[in-house]
Amino acid sequence: MKNGLRNRVLSFALSSVLIFSSQFIFVQKAVAQTQDSSVSAQTQTSPEAATLERKKQALLKLISLINKPEDIKKLYDFFVVQQDVMANYVDEKSLVEVLDLAMTGMVEGLDPYSHLFIDEKAEALYKEFTEESNYAGIGITITSLHKNIFVTEVFDNSPSAKAGIQAGDAILEVAGKSVYGLDVFEVGKLVQGGEGTSVTIEIKNQRLQKPKTVIIVRQKIIVESISFRDLGKDVVYAKIRSFLPDGEVVNRFQEVLAKASNKKLIIDLRGNGGGSLRAVNRMVGFLVGPDKLLINIKERDGESSVMTPRESNPAKPPAKIAVLTDNFSASASEIMAGTLKHYKVATIIGVRTFGKATAQNYLGLDTPGYRMQGSRLIMGITTARYFLPDGTNITGNGVQPNIEVEQSDNFRSYDYMTKKDTQLQAALKFLKNK
Repeated sequence: MKNGLRNRVLSFALSSVLIFSSQFIFVQKAVAQTQDSSVSAQTQTSPEAATLERKKQALLKLISLINKPEDIKKLYDFFVVQQDVMANYVDEKSLVEVLDLAMTGMVEGLDPYSHLFIDEKAEALYKEFTEESNYAGIGITITSLHKNIFVTEVFDNSPSAKAGIQAGDAILEVAGKSVYGLDVFEVGKLVQGGEGTSVTIEIKNQRLQKPKTVIIVRQKIIVESISFRDLGKDVVYAKIRSFLPDGEVVNRFQEVLAKASNKKLIIDLRGNGGGSLRAVNRMVGFLVGPDKLLINIKERDGESSVMTPRESNPAKPPAKIAVLTDNFSASASEIMAGTLKHYKVATIIGVRTFGKATAQNYLGLDTPGYRMQGSRLIMGITTARYFLPDGTNITGNGVQPNIEVEQSDNFRSYDYMTKKDTQLQAALKFLKNK
């Protein structure tokens, strides 16, 4: 019975495999029918045919290695679902579309932080890791939590700031289309557009009794990983939006520290969703010193520690540091805040951070060495959990501030960096005190 079921599964699987190799079969027939064609035409089709043949043989080998009865039954169920979805869904779906959905669900079903990026989404992700943003849009950053889209930051003087959108607002619709269940790349494509064009956004938050619709005119937006300014009275303010790209953000932070030498420094991590562990390790190392424990890592195969690099500290470090956090400070932001707090290098002011300290490794699944560059299939998968030097598990707990300060109920995004920004005012007051 086991062999019979296995054969049925293999037969069923092969029917789908044949679809994959149909182009290869077509190429074979075309080559056979045109033996007298030019050598150049044969050269163009041969590499593609060979690649398809290799992939077909590899797929057949993978299927043949499945031996456990429960695995065979489950694979059979998979193909049953695939066939019936294609046969019965209200909109016609190709096999490629259905398999993309299946692969995405496989990865994203693991936890809220594992994702699969296919084709243009993979290309956009690679650019996010290696380039600073420069686009025409409305001036916000967003995140996806439990299939809902939330605003994490509104840029100064942006169209969104002028429209009254705030960090923490939920986006319900963009251009009349519901964004529930969409990822941030899909929503970003809806929001972005030609400079000077308008887009309709429907938002909801605790301040509103019902959703609100606003029409926003897009403009050119340049997003720097770190922006900083001198606030006077020996106080330097640095807004860290992301710990990506890692080389760029580290270089900018060194500029901040050079400007803040022997002065007082405010590091604003509000709305910062994280980024590169390597970057935050180097940045924290500038402040706590070399060979200090940054985090402990628990992985599938054991535990390890990350120590700050053996680099010298700035000649004249800041005399006093305040770090601002909010509920959207996550991941690498929490590592920076929690570690600086642990070593008593900085005072944390604001509210408890988000509580997400897991590591995602990004792998180009279709490139040698899993390189992201050039990959059309990038998987970001949770591979580790991080713990602060004192053993605190950030995930689910967040980092508690030394001085808890909440914004007023009527605080709006364009009130950041003003007297209405009670968290910033608390930091300034703290730095003023001896």
